[in-house]
Amino acid sequence: MHLLSLQIRNFRVLKEVNLEFPDNIIGIIGPNGAGKSSLVEAIAWALYGHQAARSGKDEIKAGFARAGDDCQVTLGFKIHDESYRVLRRLTGRTERPEVELYRGTGAESVGSTETRKYIEHLLGLDWRGFFTSFLARQQELNALSDLQPSKRREHLAGMLGIEKLDRALQQVKEDNRRFEDKVVFLQKQLTEKEPVKRRLAELAEHEKTLAERYRKESGAFARLKQAYEVISMQYKREHEKKMTCSALAARLEATLKTRDNIVENHHRLTTELNTLQTSRQVLEELEKELTAFDPLKKEYENQKDARNKIRFREELGHRRETIGRELDRLQKRELETRQNLDTIRDGLKAIPDEIESLVTAAESRLNALRDEYAAFKAEQETRQKELGKLREQIKAIREIGPGAVCDRCRRPFGDDLPKIKLHLDREMKELLDSLTQFEKLLPEKKAEGLKIKEQVDKLDRGRRRKFELTSQLDNIRKEMAEITVQKEKHQAELDRLAPQLAELEKLVFDPAAYSRLEAQLSRLEKKQVQYNQLQGSLRRIPAVTEEIAAAVGKLAALDAEADRFKAELAGLEFDELVFEKVKAAFEELQNKFDDGKSALVELNKEMELVKKEIQLKGEQLAGFDNAERDLEDCRTGHFYGEKLGLLFADFRKQVIASIRPRLAELSSALFSEMTDSRFNLVELDENYNLKVMDYGQFFGVERFSGGEKDLANLCLRLAISLALTESAGLDRSFVILDEVFGSQDNVRKELILKGLANLKKRFPQMLLVTHIEEIKNSVETLIEVVPTGTGWSEVRVNGTKI
Repeated sequence: MHLLSLQIRNFRVLKEVNLEFPDNIIGIIGPNGAGKSSLVEAIAWALYGHQAARSGKDEIKAGFARAGDDCQVTLGFKIHDESYRVLRRLTGRTERPEVELYRGTGAESVGSTETRKYIEHLLGLDWRGFFTSFLARQQELNALSDLQPSKRREHLAGMLGIEKLDRALQQVKEDNRRFEDKVVFLQKQLTEKEPVKRRLAELAEHEKTLAERYRKESGAFARLKQAYEVISMQYKREHEKKMTCSALAARLEATLKTRDNIVENHHRLTTELNTLQTSRQVLEELEKELTAFDPLKKEYENQKDARNKIRFREELGHRRETIGRELDRLQKRELETRQNLDTIRDGLKAIPDEIESLVTAAESRLNALRDEYAAFKAEQETRQKELGKLREQIKAIREIGPGAVCDRCRRPFGDDLPKIKLHLDREMKELLDSLTQFEKLLPEKKAEGLKIKEQVDKLDRGRRRKFELTSQLDNIRKEMAEITVQKEKHQAELDRLAPQLAELEKLVFDPAAYSRLEAQLSRLEKKQVQYNQLQGSLRRIPAVTEEIAAAVGKLAALDAEADRFKAELAGLEFDELVFEKVKAAFEELQNKFDDGKSALVELNKEMELVKKEIQLKGEQLAGFDNAERDLEDCRTGHFYGEKLGLLFADFRKQVIASIRPRLAELSSALFSEMTDSRFNLVELDENYNLKVMDYGQFFGVERFSGGEKDLANLCLRLAISLALTESAGLDRSFVILDEVFGSQDNVRKELILKGLANLKKRFPQMLLVTHIEEIKNSVETLIEVVPTGTGWSEVRVNGTKI
């Protein structure tokens, strides 16, 4: 496989990259975290997708890219003179994966799964095999020499793909265990075969017995059914007679009952007619007595109206007295209110009109005195602090001599010390004088403030008193206005009552005469009600007469209908004793018929259950036959599985035995080329310990210098890559060496670079990924990955930004 080109957009920390891969030593250099490994990862991701990435899909697209920008990698490569180009991208806001593979100019495959399978077939490697074949890392080189023998064998088995053979062998063993488990299960299952066969024979015999019973009971049931049908017809005829007889008897009873009701109604109507004819005499007497009803009622209404007016006159008199008392109360309240009004006015005259301005001026003066006092107090405290500091300075000056050094200018005091002391004493005196003055001023200011405070309190009390009196004055004025309105309202009502009372004084009412009229009118009203009732009753005489005639006609018709029903009952010839005898015989046969039918149904169900169980047991026997065949198949599978496991184990030994000499052969050739034939032969012992021949004798690599040991390990790692690509049928043209210089000194780095230069014929393209700046001048093509400080890195080829 030969690399041709690599185009990258928005992959990891790489924004825009366009690389060509020449046939020489290519250095990919940059600080840790700059994105060197991202270039290598982009090659694997283009070929194999997300499984070859270091992280999930969500972290592949660059964080600096916009939501709608694509993440895309295009890799060009050549295999057996055929050019290929694979394009893989995450597109759109949902980062939908897309991949396309071209051979020459034509599309070869589209879609993730199809392209992955095509790549694996084309290269003969999955993504793990690709990394092992084409990428060598420093930790892998260290593992080849530093690990314990068992760990080294395990590590090399993973690199060479032998673990796939181990997994196949493990699968064979698991299949054999499953065969063993199934054999045990089937053998246990087949122990139930004989009991099932015995049960099947029992069921067959029982089925014959049930069939014979069913034949006999079916014949008996057929004869019973015939007798049941005969008695059923006889019972049906007798039952129909009984129903007809019952219906006629019910109709006859209803007719006779209706006749009794009409007879009773005829008697009632006759009695009512006699009563109505007697009521005509009572009606004539009432007419004579009711001639005085209307005049009496009119006189009563006049007396009643007079009584109501007298009661209204009494109510008006009571109302006039109530209003008079209310006017007297308002008069007293008005007098008291006027007296309160004069008192408030006198109080307001005693308070100055400019009380508000006087209060404001006094408060301003008080606030000014407070500020002045606070300022004096603060100044006094400040000077007291200064006095304390000055006393400490004087004390310190007295304790030191002329040779002492100033803590600020760092010069000795010398002859200036007396002057300094004199100056400090003068400052002390000035501070003490000022403090004495403050001690005198502060009490004076405080006394003046207290005096002003008393004036402010007195003026404030006057202001509040004025506000209270003014509010009271407004309330009293409102009360006076309310009293005036109420007096006028009551006087107007008295004026309205006076003419009404004068007119009602003329009325005369006799209570005894009113009571007498009320009793007479009540008696006549009852007579009037009786008269009206009698008049309504007499109007029913024609209707009652007609109803009596209709009742006589209905009685004749009902008598004829009753005679007809009696004749029909006599013609039916129904005998209750015969009916009961037939009914008993019918019910007896019906019970026998139902029992026989139920017995046949139960017998039929039992036969069906036996048939189902026979079918089930037959299926079980068929299952046992299948189980016997499965048992034989499992025993055969287990036999051949054990054979296959032995073959796999032998094959694994042969593979390992053949790989070790081949790796030694390839490592020897590479080591010879890298050391200019200084060392020509390398071998691997059973523990894959690397040994180098020197002067005709093999020695472990720990005997040689550090640089030679690194070269030997590198040759073994490259030999593994060559072995894998040979097995895949690939032409080996490139290798990627990731941080293989480790922490080696410059001599060992130069030795490795010199050895790599000798392998150019075997590996035309060698990509060295490293953070070591010193090898810049030792590579033929320099690719630098440089962070920009804005979240992404730029790529330069031989100093030119691309």
